[in-house]
Amino acid sequence: MKKIRDFHLSTEYNKKGPNPVRDFVFRLLCLAYLPADKIPSVFDSLRTSVPPILETLMDYMERNWIRGRFWTPAHWSCFNLLLRTNNDCEGLHNDWNKLAGGPNLPFYKMTLVLEQLCQDVKLSQKLLSHEKIKAHRKKETQLKNSILFALWTRYQDNELSTVELLEEIVLELKTSFPTVVTDHPLNLNDENIDNYDMSFVSDDEM
Repeated sequence: MKKIRDFHLSTEYNKKGPNPVRDFVFRLLCLAYLPADKIPSVFDSLRTSVPPILETLMDYMERNWIRGRFWTPAHWSCFNLLLRTNNDCEGLHNDWNKLAGGPNLPFYKMTLVLEQLCQDVKLSQKLLSHEKIKAHRKKETQLKNSILFALWTRYQDNELSTVELLEEIVLELKTSFPTVVTDHPLNLNDENIDNYDMSFVSDDEM
């Protein structure tokens, strides 16, 4: 949603009632739930019906995430994967901080902490394999996972095409996406939007 602000699209996105701009953004967000090898072709098909105001956003996505130099759908597709939240990362970081006793460790102490973490990984693997520990997930996350895996199963059984899978996911998950995006607090100009453009540059353009 950050790019909605960066490209000054908040006003159009936030309009109440039927909103083709917001609906189209939802489709872009749900591309992550498709198989990686199908995402570029579905993205190209979406371009044929993109609202004109979203052309800049589509160009950015294609340069950086669909056919990017560093990031491609293979890096960010979540197809057939359990949903993860920030809690997974934050909980792990909190455990590391407790074990380390705080930040700014001397190098020698850091190596001892890393050694302990490696030993903990082996223990965690054994406990997980014997179902002695389980990840805690909120009911909302569990519901999303069950919805997605049900749709993925139908897709793999050839009951849904890739485009139909996308539309079904949008229909099921759209209530979980924000309906309002605030304006950019810094009111950046367009030329300052993308200082870290990771787009692919062909040999012909060099």
